[in-house]
Amino acid sequence: MDMTPIYEPAVPQEALLDAQEMTMRGDDGGATHRRPITKMLRFSGFTLDPLSGSIHWRGEAVALATEERELLGVLLRRAGQIVSREHLAALVGASADVIDRRVARLTRALETAGIHCRPRVAAGLGYILWR
Repeated sequence: MDMTPIYEPAVPQEALLDAQEMTMRGDDGGATHRRPITKMLRFSGFTLDPLSGSIHWRGEAVALATEERELLGVLLRRAGQIVSREHLAALVGASADVIDRRVARLTRALETAGIHCRPRVAAGLGYILWR
């Protein structure tokens, strides 16, 4: 079973603002053109919009605290891969001990919302988002 997240087009190019564009640099260091960031990440029933940071489960917005949404976003970007506590901590700017508590809160929030795709413990290695 392939567990690779799928990136799909999110919004039409004309709907994006200049602030949401990424500048591509030429070999000489000068800007050559601008490319909009238009990909949404989809995994299992989740959809992550990289422009707004919003997360949806099967089309419905998932109500999460900012810290939980940030953590879920990191796990979605690495879905199907084990991410160590230390690496998660570095990505979200917290200590490894805090990560355990945040994952526990995230798991409870997803369970409460009836979402079966939740972070799982990879014993001694870290966490993995699995279907």
